Amino acid sequence: MKRQFKTALDKEVEVQIFYALNADDPDDFETSLMHLFVRNGWTMLDNHGHTVDPKTYQVTQTYYFNYYELEK
Repeated sequence: MKRQFKTALDKEVEVQIFYALNADDPDDFETSLMHLFVRNGWTMLDNHGHTVDPKTYQVTQTYYFNYYELEK
């Protein structure tokens, strides 16, 4: 009996967003970004929430996504 092995594909990305000081509400953009990843097979692992850079006062956001697939 011949064994068939599958290859696993496992990727993780960090997405950092830096907003301009006069940026509009980021909720619509962030929701669209999350849906884009999820629709393409990615899973959101973590979201640190909005932070404000103490030097520049820019709002930032960081997301972590994972993509796992068994290749046939």
